[in-house]
Amino acid sequence: MQWYYVLNGQRLGPIADDVFREHVQTGVIKADTLVWREGMAEWQPYGAVSSPLTVAPHVNSTGPDHGPGSHFEYAHFGRRLVAKVIDIIILSMIGTAVNLALGAVLYGSIAGFGSSGSQVSMTMLILFQVMSTLVNVGLGLIYSVYFVRQYSATPGKMVLGLKLFRADGSPLSVGRIIGRFFAEWLSGMILLIGYIMAAFDDESRTLHDRICETRVMKSP
Repeated sequence: MQWYYVLNGQRLGPIADDVFREHVQTGVIKADTLVWREGMAEWQPYGAVSSPLTVAPHVNSTGPDHGPGSHFEYAHFGRRLVAKVIDIIILSMIGTAVNLALGAVLYGSIAGFGSSGSQVSMTMLILFQVMSTLVNVGLGLIYSVYFVRQYSATPGKMVLGLKLFRADGSPLSVGRIIGRFFAEWLSGMILLIGYIMAAFDDESRTLHDRICETRVMKSP
């Protein structure tokens, strides 16, 4: 059976029963969302459909409902902070290994960093900094894209039981993950104010969450 639904004034579909059910469970389709399928005389709110696929979803003030008996809550600032620190530690360890490898390639030894100015030219130092920056940015992107696409969370968030979704409860696309990765730079560049905003927001949103329309949720 094929379903259609209205989101933000736009008609979407057709989608199959299993996709429709997933949208209901993640809160994309709510009780007041207009839906239609073959056999219905007119569009109706999902909650009024005579034979819905599952119980009508409920969205409370703590966040979207992700299935019967499963209530997600917005992650508090402290939990998000710890998760971020864990991710930073993991990426720092990877970055250190990469820098040591680059040092060995450019200087012939990982001890090359201790060479005097006469032994290591300024050009080599600049080359090292450029290569190190590019490689570490690339690793950070891969880290974010892989884990968020596969698990809706980075390892740090997984340890703290957090999930990353769009505002409507749907998973992030690769493009949105990449955009959010670079939007985080802006949050950090303004004296970390973009991160601190989460401590004073009723949905614990950082600046990059606002820019990319994402939410970090606490798993049940």
